[in-house]
Amino acid sequence: MISQKYKNAYKEVLEIIKYLPENELSRIPKSKIEYLQRNQNPNHIFNFDSSVALEEQNISREANAIILNLINNYFLNEEKRRKLAAILENNENKYQEKQREIYNPDNLFKNKNKPNINKTAKIQENLSLVKYEEDKWYKKIFNIIKRIVKR
Repeated sequence: MISQKYKNAYKEVLEIIKYLPENELSRIPKSKIEYLQRNQNPNHIFNFDSSVALEEQNISREANAIILNLINNYFLNEEKRRKLAAILENNENKYQEKQREIYNPDNLFKNKNKPNINKTAKIQENLSLVKYEEDKWYKKIFNIIKRIVKR
């Protein structure tokens, strides 16, 4: 079962490759194009403007990945594939470094916003223990006698 976001991405890719010249379109195997056509979401509306650069189009991440895969497999020579692989690896390393910085276990429990000392003192006052004074033994006896006499 193909998820809806990939069906939408297939529709976007098909709209984009319509604008390829015939000699470049022929590089993509017909089986790939047929697969995209069979599994696309026909109700998804995607308008591709050929006068605007591809980077500036509103393309989903999934469609972008599919296009990158098509370019890598059918349009690039071996040297350019290695360059693309190096660029992708560099981007992945930057992403992983950013994630390590955000979720660093050493900094995970450090409080970046130190609380105001006055606020903590007020909270401490409110949470202080309440003294409970127990009656003295002779007052207890007096109260028992008093209850008996009232009856």
